[in-house]
Amino acid sequence: MDSIYFNFLGMKNLEDVIEKFHNTLVDTNRSYKFFVDWDKVKRHVDKYKIIMIPEN
Repeated sequence: MDSIYFNFLGMKNLEDVIEKFHNTLVDTNRSYKFFVDWDKVKRHVDKYKIIMIPEN
């Protein structure tokens, strides 16, 4: 399996890539509310929601 991650990181297999990823994660006190504008998500969901009507 050839992957840009293997070449870029100089790794030979997927397990090494995953281990590198885990070892380089940075601890943070941020939650998903920090990274996602949930009000915007809700507006878009409401705007583009398709109402499903069950067929009987």
